[in-house]
Amino acid sequence: MSQSDKVSNQIVQATKITESHRGPLPLPSHLKQYGEIDPSFPERIMKMAEANNNAAIEDSHKALDASVREVKRGQILSFVIAMTGLLVGSALVIFCKSSAGVATMLTGVSPILVSAIESIMKKK
Repeated sequence: MSQSDKVSNQIVQATKITESHRGPLPLPSHLKQYGEIDPSFPERIMKMAEANNNAAIEDSHKALDASVREVKRGQILSFVIAMTGLLVGSALVIFCKSSAGVATMLTGVSPILVSAIESIMKKK
């Protein structure tokens, strides 16, 4: 058997290793390697991850607070619109414009009724 036959009959095997990671902290083995580069790196990386986590928590609290303020503002404005409609409608009824007064009262209260009905339907 010649040398060229031996080379053509050889099987070449290659192994490819792929590593994937998600998250604020590197794998422990990588963290150890960072420590070999500079002993302060692991501690600095941990502090960075903690700061990132604290910022995410703070952002979530701010978003929740903004949502609560928005809901409260909507409730207050709905109340103002309903009361205005009821007051104007009552005034119209008092001044002998009963059909216009009733229509104004219903128009003022209808957003609250629609909201209540939607809320009940969502719960089912």
